Amino acid sequence: MSEIGTTVIADMKRDRETAREYLLFYDIRLTEYNRKKADELSSQPRPDNPQGGGNNGVGNPTESQALRIVRYDESHPEYYWLKAVEILQRSLGERKNIFIKVRREAEVKKVSGVGRPAWVVYTQMHYMRELEDRFLNGAVSISENYVRNLWRELVNQTVEIYLRLKNNIRYNEY
Repeated sequence: MSEIGTTVIADMKRDRETAREYLLFYDIRLTEYNRKKADELSSQPRPDNPQGGGNNGVGNPTESQALRIVRYDESHPEYYWLKAVEILQRSLGERKNIFIKVRREAEVKKVSGVGRPAWVVYTQMHYMRELEDRFLNGAVSISENYVRNLWRELVNQTVEIYLRLKNNIRYNEY
């Protein structure tokens, strides 16, 4: 394989790992990001001339603050990952959002097992229980392959949304 091909494959793998992290720890990452953004924006000096027409051409302090927020978000890749997870979750139905919730629980509890990844079995069992409680009055059966494939699909969709968000920003700059 060529050097470029190896780089592309490595980038794809890294993107999937990053998507997994943001899917699993979305709430924590969002809280951290918002805290850092608030700290950074509160420490930045405000334009000296609040009456209008400062260096950035914006006379309204509210507009000036909005531009600072946009610039901050555009310059931090984690913003795009967080936005990708947010968009994904909003676009999914209730069942897939339940799946994500249960998958996050499995990660937080750090379930362990022998052989196959323990998160699969935990997610499989708890997801079936949640579906039974929410939608059905009888038993539900979900295979391990379904759990693995659904997780892979959600990770890949997150990467796709992330890449489209980043590319859309780049296209708007020209």
